[in-house]
Amino acid sequence: HRVDRRQRQMCIRDSNRTSIELLLDTNLVRANAVDGAGAELLRARLVLLAAQSALLEGKSIDTLASMQRLDGYTKKASDLIDSARKQPETSAEGKPLFDAALAAYDVYQRDAIAPMVAAIRAGKPQDASRLNLEKVTPLGIAFTQAIQKYVDYADDVGQRVARDTSTRINGAIVLLVCLLAVVAVLV
Repeated sequence: HRVDRRQRQMCIRDSNRTSIELLLDTNLVRANAVDGAGAELLRARLVLLAAQSALLEGKSIDTLASMQRLDGYTKKASDLIDSARKQPETSAEGKPLFDAALAAYDVYQRDAIAPMVAAIRAGKPQDASRLNLEKVTPLGIAFTQAIQKYVDYADDVGQRVARDTSTRINGAIVLLVCLLAVVAVLV
C-alpha cells in the first residue's frame, strides 16, 4: 500500500516537473528571445532616427555615442533570434505563430533596418526618412504584432501548465488527506 502511494506521488511530482521544465526550457526561452530581439531593434531604430535628425541639421554622426551602440543592438537582436531558432516550436498551435515572428524579423531586418543603417552611414537623411516611412514603420509594426501573438500564446501555455500543475498537486493533497483519514480510523 505504501509503495503504491509513493509511486503515485513520484508520478505526480515527475509529471509536474516535466510540464514546468517544458514551459521554462522552450516556450519562455523562445518568447523572451523574440521579444528581446524586438526591444533591441527598437533601440536601433531610435538611434537611427536620432542620427537622421543630426544629419538633417548638418551635424556629423561620427560623434554620436548612440551610433557606436547601433551595431551592438542589431547584433544582440540577431543573436537572440539565432538562439530562438535553435529551439524550434513544434506544437500545432505555436509553430505558425513562432515561424511568423521569425519571418517578420527577417523581413524587418533585411528590408527596413539594414537599408536604413546604410542610408544613415552614407549620409543620406532623405533616403533614411523615406525608408522610415515606407519600410521601417510598417514592417516594425508587423514584427511587433507577430511577436505579441507568439508571446500571448506562450503566456497562455504557461497559464495552462500552472493550472494543470495546481490541479495535480491539489488532487495529491486530497488523496493524501483521505489516506491519512483512513489510517487514523484504522489506528
